[in-house]
Amino acid sequence: MAEQQALPSPPDEASGQATESNEVEGVLELGLMHEWTAYASKTFSTAWEFWSYRAPALVAAKRSHDMIIISRQYFDRAIDRHRKALANLTVDNIESVYMTSVLVAFNALFMLGEDEKDPTLPALDPILWLRLASGTAMVCERWRELIGEEWVAASGLFYGKPDLSNNAEFFKPEHAKPFEKLLTYAQEYERVDKEDQEVYAKALSYVGLIYKGIQTKSDHPMATCRRLFAMPSRLPLRFTAMAEQGQPRAMAILAHVFACMRLLDDKVLWFKGVAERQIPRIEQGLPQGWKNMLEWPMAVAGGDVSAIGGDASADENLPSGVL
Repeated sequence: MAEQQALPSPPDEASGQATESNEVEGVLELGLMHEWTAYASKTFSTAWEFWSYRAPALVAAKRSHDMIIISRQYFDRAIDRHRKALANLTVDNIESVYMTSVLVAFNALFMLGEDEKDPTLPALDPILWLRLASGTAMVCERWRELIGEEWVAASGLFYGKPDLSNNAEFFKPEHAKPFEKLLTYAQEYERVDKEDQEVYAKALSYVGLIYKGIQTKSDHPMATCRRLFAMPSRLPLRFTAMAEQGQPRAMAILAHVFACMRLLDDKVLWFKGVAERQIPRIEQGLPQGWKNMLEWPMAVAGGDVSAIGGDASADENLPSGVL
């Protein structure tokens, strides 16, 4: 049997060495196939051994410019085929489409932390993660319609901790207390109907519950990771729509979500770099009057993980540029 070929080394820029695209992809595919057959296929699920060590090691090992470009090319292909499968859900493919929806959403989130010092690399948009992750809820609903509630429950779809079906716990108003000013800040300057206000309240309760679990250490880091990843699918779809529209309140809440990821990135490698890259981008895009509501997320993104989350001291006499 031929010796297993290692993943390719990045080109030597000093010597002008360049690797042909098809050759790199071929070796990469061989390495990925080995990783799948030797490790991933045997531990595929929530197995700690693979997801806590081997998968992050595989991702972190070769994050060169070339590897990032190739990764995104494969990701684009996966998204294209996933969309085609979503358009034709059947009893035969629903389970594999669900698993794909989870994996592409994971990838969309974790790519938000990629180091892109090279300006030729395209920027990554957190809205893509919100869209893909919220789409898993649609796939689950269709699964129920095709196969039935009993079978879905027996399949272990919601197996594990925390219980991601417990909406009553997620959306308790008291969870939002550390960030409650985000719910009412600058309300008089925007038109928010009752339905949208309820969506914001649910989002803040969800984030507050995550923050509480981190601060009190009442949740295992991997359980908190699961809550964070599942957030778009547990919130009403309207939240993703408001973030996509660039609504300041939705974007400020999203910045708080990324700040919570920063508090965990020493234990959950997948979150490395996400807050540092995404929170300043959100802050730059907000109207001037909203920037003080990102005081805590910006401090956390800057490395002050000991900063206490909570309401910024907002000026009641809001400047004209608040909206």
